[in-house]
Amino acid sequence: MALSHYSFTALINADSSGQNIVAAQAVSVNIKGGGLATIYSDDAGASPITQPGAVTDTNGVFEFYVASGTYTITSGSRTEEVSVRGSELGFENVTKAEMEGWANPEIGKAYIVSDRANGIFDTVAVGTTANVDLPNGLNIIVSTTDATKCFVLRNDGTASAKQFGLVLDGVADDTNAFIAWANATTNPVEDSGTARITSEVLIESPWIYKPGNQFIVFPDFNASQHRAVAFETDDVDVEFKLDGTGATFTGSTGNKYGVYSGQLSGATKYKNHRIKVYFDNWQYSDGNTGASNLIVAHAYYANNVDNIDLEGSEMHNTSGAAYFVRNCTTFNGHRVKASNNVWYPFNLESGVDGFLISLCDMDQTGNANGVYWGGGINLQSQQDGGGVRNKNGIVMMNEIKGNFSYGSVIRVNSCENVVIKDNNLNGIEVGAVASAADLTGIRVDTRGISTAAQNGACENITVQSNRIKAGTKGANTMQAIYCSNQWQSARAPLKGLFIENNEILSPSSTESWDNAIICHGFDGGIEDLHIKGNYGQTLMNASPIVDGAIGLVANNAQGEVKGVHLGSNRFTDIGTPTASYQLGLGIGGYVDEVFNDSINTFDNYWYGVRTFTNAGPTLDKIDDNSYLNIGSANELYSVNPSRFGLTLTATTTYDPPSLTSGAFAFTDVTVTGAAIGDRVEATFSLNQDGVIFTGYVRVANSCRIYLENKDASTKDIGSGDLTVKVYR
Repeated sequence: MALSHYSFTALINADSSGQNIVAAQAVSVNIKGGGLATIYSDDAGASPITQPGAVTDTNGVFEFYVASGTYTITSGSRTEEVSVRGSELGFENVTKAEMEGWANPEIGKAYIVSDRANGIFDTVAVGTTANVDLPNGLNIIVSTTDATKCFVLRNDGTASAKQFGLVLDGVADDTNAFIAWANATTNPVEDSGTARITSEVLIESPWIYKPGNQFIVFPDFNASQHRAVAFETDDVDVEFKLDGTGATFTGSTGNKYGVYSGQLSGATKYKNHRIKVYFDNWQYSDGNTGASNLIVAHAYYANNVDNIDLEGSEMHNTSGAAYFVRNCTTFNGHRVKASNNVWYPFNLESGVDGFLISLCDMDQTGNANGVYWGGGINLQSQQDGGGVRNKNGIVMMNEIKGNFSYGSVIRVNSCENVVIKDNNLNGIEVGAVASAADLTGIRVDTRGISTAAQNGACENITVQSNRIKAGTKGANTMQAIYCSNQWQSARAPLKGLFIENNEILSPSSTESWDNAIICHGFDGGIEDLHIKGNYGQTLMNASPIVDGAIGLVANNAQGEVKGVHLGSNRFTDIGTPTASYQLGLGIGGYVDEVFNDSINTFDNYWYGVRTFTNAGPTLDKIDDNSYLNIGSANELYSVNPSRFGLTLTATTTYDPPSLTSGAFAFTDVTVTGAAIGDRVEATFSLNQDGVIFTGYVRVANSCRIYLENKDASTKDIGSGDLTVKVYR
């Protein structure tokens, strides 16, 4: 019989000085809700204490042994309810000798070795080695030093790490004990210290562990593919630290994973993983780029797990991604941090349905070479053509800064129903090792590498109210927002793209965006495109990658961009425009159905708007924009204006003759591109005072403007500017 010791002190009323009075007095121990309990004076249960009739000693103390359970103890007017267990953790007591006599431990029972040494369980020989190898329902914990010895513990989920044999000094190999402890407990108590891990820790049962980030794990292993801590189970809720210092991957080129949710194969679906982990130094080197980056060490990787919550996690100094997630319904990446990551800090690879990435801090300023793969936040529906697309997500209020050497800072590939909102891209720069000649702040495009390996165009994407500030660009080309649709063998347009109210900042000539917003249909096309309320500065090269602070273009008719709504955009170029490709708005070939819903303002560009061959014919009211400080006499310019539904404009100084009542006069004005049959409108800069101006195209490129005095008196209105507009 395993009994527990309990000591009770009785108190009588205080005396006049306020001191408690203690003395011998009657006491009774009752089973809660029942009668008198059976109690003993020894732990062997050989000497019962008679009840009623039990009495405390002269100091009011009553000591006894009793089986585990809940009791009420009464002395005088005082009654106390107590829960008695075999120890503070609830294990029943057993001696080392008793355990050594067992042929088989009793499954479902729980024991403490009462004569244990150093406050940790002794290892005890139990039966034969075969008994140790039997399935044991997590009751037998094999010693890390002798496979013929074991501990026997109750699986109540509260055992501490040290009670499972972890040394936690950062030197001893704690791997096996760690695995046993994690799988035998659901809600263990805290043990601070450092566990050294030399192989994968696989946790296959629900686990809750929140030591306040005091438990630190040092991975230290060398294999072709490896996970440091892996969860193949439902219902994980953990907080801990991971430090990769000392991990040795010599001769290894396989991917490494610090914390892994799910199976490597992804065959089994798991759910409910809340993981808050601080992870540092996972094979990071500022030179881990390109061909030299043979070891890809992702800090956190999730595959086929639903309901993932990483709130509050931090991943720093990794040669792979900070957070890598695929095939997940409901993902929360709220208030996480990442810095100095060779791969994208955040990568949703494919199949993530319902995600929030918000209030995150991604600082790549210490990464001189720059994030090499994928950019900062990568919503990357896989490129194999059969991958499941990411959809129904929000990326908002994140702080991103530093060096990026490839692609985009925020990238949306082949996704559906995604909002990119209120993010602060603060000083985005091209790193020292760049794999491409351009960098984009926010990019929306098709994930693919060929027409046979792509995952379809995006649908319903909103890019709204982001602050996109350029950092040092060097010789590279940079676009603040770039949208495209590549890799299509037939027209499959990107549909529903809303680019609104974004602030695009170019602080200086060395910190600037070449283009503000580029939309390129390539081979797939873009439809239902809204570009409104965006503002800021550019510094456009003489030969930009696409023409215009706002540039629209496609490769061919299959990739046509159409259904474009512009309005209230305001952009200024901070340089000195010198070439005809430095435009406020560039409407390239195979762009049609462009509607100017409200006035846009373009300041200090060579042309306010320029249209190119194969644009149009429906370009509505684009001449109604405001053009300030234009570098040429032409506010609106076209390579071949006769193709487009455009307004042709010419202004000349004209002094009308004095006209008696009802008298007529005319003048001819050259308007290049005007053709017979075009509608003509004439306006005068002074008060016309009853003189009416009308006109028509008399011959190609020439308009005749008639004046008629409709007033009853003679009119001489004086010299002014006569403006003629021809509507094609």
